[in-house]
Amino acid sequence: TELVFAQSEELSPRIGLTGADEELQANILSYLRVANEPCNTSLLRLQRLLPQVRRNITDAGNALGYYHVTSSAQFSAEEGCWALDMLITPGMRVTLAGVNLQVLGASTEQANFTDLLLDTELRVGMPLHHGHYEALKNALSARAADNGFFAARFEQAEINLDLQTDQARINLVFDPGQQFRFGQVSIIKDGNLGDELIRGLMPMQEGDFYSSSALAQLRQNLDASQYFRQIRVSPQLGQAVQQTVPLEL
Repeated sequence: TELVFAQSEELSPRIGLTGADEELQANILSYLRVANEPCNTSLLRLQRLLPQVRRNITDAGNALGYYHVTSSAQFSAEEGCWALDMLITPGMRVTLAGVNLQVLGASTEQANFTDLLLDTELRVGMPLHHGHYEALKNALSARAADNGFFAARFEQAEINLDLQTDQARINLVFDPGQQFRFGQVSIIKDGNLGDELIRGLMPMQEGDFYSSSALAQLRQNLDASQYFRQIRVSPQLGQAVQQTVPLEL
């Protein structure tokens, strides 16, 4: 297949790419730094950028598990702009021979992350895709932060490659640590509204497990009440004691 990439309807470089499937094509174009070169770039400078082009192709291939990708690239001058033609030979793709995904801790803590492990595309027999690996790591870290696991860390996070057999093994062991709870809520306000009215709008209580969605719901409840000109909900993470986070409202 051949993909021709135009940057815009205005005068722009023509970039032609042959020999790769749609996924690899798109990734190469996303890595290709030379695409930002203006039309008046000299062919001499563009020729000097060929090593960079080849590195970009290699990096884009590696990210999708193509560790044997080879390529040829040639610049040329066209009317009003330059062009780049690339021929790609992907080679064998690395597949996953082993996938070890674990979340440590009690079952109640693990339950916060189970869906992420079930939804991932990191499965034995699937191609190695570094984007999927990083996406799972980021999702675990974000879920931990959103649910009060502020001491979370990865016990193991590694990809072991064997390019003799074109196989890889992933070890990803995540320790969320202890889940924090909401601590004392301090209400700072002007006007005559009582604290009890404000507390009645709170979807959480002191001692509940920390949750960013609960904080978002609190902001929404306060805003929907139309009692307030300005609302600020501030978890005091720097003042957390014994896994409890004070809240300033």
